[in-house]
Amino acid sequence: LIGISNNFYINVGRLQKLIEQIHEVAPDLPILVGGQALSGGQSDILKKYPNVSYVSNLDELEEIISNFSK
Repeated sequence: LIGISNNFYINVGRLQKLIEQIHEVAPDLPILVGGQALSGGQSDILKKYPNVSYVSNLDELEEIISNFSK
């Protein structure tokens, strides 16, 4: 499990490249992505990546991590 935070929309292209690089090395690795850059509907760009989930807040992140380790 890896978590990535992206707070500036200008870095979304870099985020996509990073996700693609991670998938090349570990295609089954779950990736959680959050941050202000993807709020307001921008998280739709993540739908094309398998095993990538958008996390909108810390409560959601805590729940995902708690369930992941079980």
